[in-house]
Amino acid sequence: MNLFKELFSELSGFKSIQEAIGNNTSPVSVTGLSHIHRAQLAAALGGEKINLVVTSTEAEARRLCDDINMMSGRNEAVVFPSKELVLTPVDSSNHEYEYMRIAALAKAAKNECTTVCASIEAVMQPVIPCNVLISAGITLTQGQETDLTKLCAELTRNGYQRCEKVEGASQFSVRGSILDIYPVQADRPVRLEFWGDEIDSISEFETETQRRTEPVESIDIPPASEIMYDCNELADRIDELCKKARGKRAAAVREKLGADVRRLRAGELLPHSVKYYPLVYGEPSTVLDYIDGVVMFSDYSAVMDAAGGVESRYNEDVKILLEDGQLCKGLDGHVLELERIRSFTDKRVCLFISNFLQGGERVDFRQLISFEAMQTASWGGEMKQLTEDMDDYLRRDYRIILCAGSEKTLPIIQQDLRERGIDCDLYAECTELKPRRVCLMSGSFSGGFEYPENKTVLITQGRSLDTSSRKRRKKRNKAEEIRSLADITDGDQTVKILPLHGSISTIKVDAGDSQHRLSGAVFGIYRDVNGDGRYTEGIDTFVGNMREKGTGVYELDGLLYGKFLIHEKQAPSGFSQDKNYYSFEITRDGEKVQFEVKPGMNFPNSAFPKTGSSNHGVYAALLALAVSGLGLGAVIFHKVKKASK
Repeated sequence: MNLFKELFSELSGFKSIQEAIGNNTSPVSVTGLSHIHRAQLAAALGGEKINLVVTSTEAEARRLCDDINMMSGRNEAVVFPSKELVLTPVDSSNHEYEYMRIAALAKAAKNECTTVCASIEAVMQPVIPCNVLISAGITLTQGQETDLTKLCAELTRNGYQRCEKVEGASQFSVRGSILDIYPVQADRPVRLEFWGDEIDSISEFETETQRRTEPVESIDIPPASEIMYDCNELADRIDELCKKARGKRAAAVREKLGADVRRLRAGELLPHSVKYYPLVYGEPSTVLDYIDGVVMFSDYSAVMDAAGGVESRYNEDVKILLEDGQLCKGLDGHVLELERIRSFTDKRVCLFISNFLQGGERVDFRQLISFEAMQTASWGGEMKQLTEDMDDYLRRDYRIILCAGSEKTLPIIQQDLRERGIDCDLYAECTELKPRRVCLMSGSFSGGFEYPENKTVLITQGRSLDTSSRKRRKKRNKAEEIRSLADITDGDQTVKILPLHGSISTIKVDAGDSQHRLSGAVFGIYRDVNGDGRYTEGIDTFVGNMREKGTGVYELDGLLYGKFLIHEKQAPSGFSQDKNYYSFEITRDGEKVQFEVKPGMNFPNSAFPKTGSSNHGVYAALLALAVSGLGLGAVIFHKVKKASK
């Protein structure tokens, strides 16, 4: 039994929505629903078809996704994020959000989710076409026969990088008859052991220890890039585009695009390949192409305001890049115009959800549906206040759901309530919700709800934010303070935080001679997910390896705002490895971290100690061999003498 879906299906407004969907009535205005009610509506509509919820911000999309999954009891909703559009040449870029997008699209393509939550910015960005995603996907099953060499070639075409040791998403390695691969949508990498051409076993493994953990029957490997292309074919198309360039900027266009052609001819994949989306795919595809159900706009006015901002910023960027010769006619459409988005949504049933009907939406609604719903404040943990609220609801014959604590603490809360004369059951024991009774479940939502129509209320413990590390701030008017996300209401002015990017560089030197720079080191960068300044297996994630830009100078660009770890994975030849993980942080846009182990020391390594004169070492070895076997000693002595000539 799913309590939340059943509760919402009792409401007359939901029955009207189902009738409108069945009759293909669109567009439909749905009013009276705040954030938590919209999540419950999306959860209740989840079924065989895949629905899309469009929000004004990605933060709202994530909150909706969390609440939907909490109500459903499983991960049936996914977040489809926006990504940074890299339209100029770079040495490397962070693909974290691109992997998340591919993972969400792969689930939608295989009907492994019921709801996709996305900001309007993500919806406006073209995606890998559904048929390309499906055809490029690889499924491997235990006992299946496949040629390992051909499989590696296919993985490379799909954007996976071959390396010596798998440490992050989109990497694979081969050691004899063993293939390690980290699919971009997976939580852990997978190891396949071959017996000839047959896959003998498949199991997950830990990146740090490289030890196998859980066996699996099969794995799905989607492509690691949204832009799938053959290097030579794309180079040919860019050449053709350059020949068509006209005007005073034609020379700059040929120069800038010609540099990419040379990289492609050399077999190099472009980190800014999204720039050439129009040449690779032609007509753009959107996440809407993966949707066969209902499209829900969460506060349409805010969504349209956000869309206008996205379109305006993109047009400003394009204007600059056209002036610089980085873009030209035929290289546009990286953000879809609002009219094209509307043409996609016109083909589907659309629900425009808001707290109240707003006159500025300019939508010719074919049906108006209103709910009587209220959002309740979160419970702070005080039992006296909780029981007073419950007594009021119980006197009105309400059914109550209390969402708080963990599975271990629920029996304690149950005992406390029963001692206060309140009848309550654990969620696992509830077969149905009854008037004047309380159902207890673990977890929390972003807010509670109340429906007078069917006399049901949800009381939830608030999702608290960790404030232990926050600095003391200037005192403000208590009435103006925002203590939690629940305090933000429609009409409040908020600030959209854009992604911040930075870079790190370090210089590898000889500890005995700081002027002697060392080449050949390998540095790995890891995201410090829990922010404790230490590497934690299974939590902290691999971002990428630094590139050696010059002798002893290593850099990595495109790091998103946050905390990271730098680790020397391989030392220069003849020098000892520093096995420590050092922390650093990107705190502002464009920040360039010059990492030093100690101030003024850059990143030093000590040379292996010398063992003494080579002649003395040879004579000592000869003496030992002479004792153990005269014949073997004579052979080696002859080789040493010959080498010394």
